Amino acid sequence: MRSSGQFDLHDVVNQARRVQQELMDAQAELADMDVTGRAGPDLVTITVSASGDFKSVAIDRSAVDANDVETLEALVLTALRDAAATIREVTQARLGPLTERFGGQF
Repeated sequence: MRSSGQFDLHDVVNQARRVQQELMDAQAELADMDVTGRAGPDLVTITVSASGDFKSVAIDRSAVDANDVETLEALVLTALRDAAATIREVTQARLGPLTERFGGQF
């Protein structure tokens, strides 16, 4: 802000560029970060990038029972939910400070 009480447009534009770069850096960092959702004592594990790209699914053989598909389905769903919750946590941890710093405007 200038001493006359008016905004300096140059400063505002520079700040916007810095914020944009920080957000792009944070998004790139999240895209490179993997999280794992688990169900049961590691009967089902699902690995997902923090940006939401699914990478792998691992199912322990002991979780597979042709007569009890419902349990396996529940385990997969639980692992997916666990991964999604972790993604929300790491995203908030990384992007939260940026949005708070700039008044939650982004």
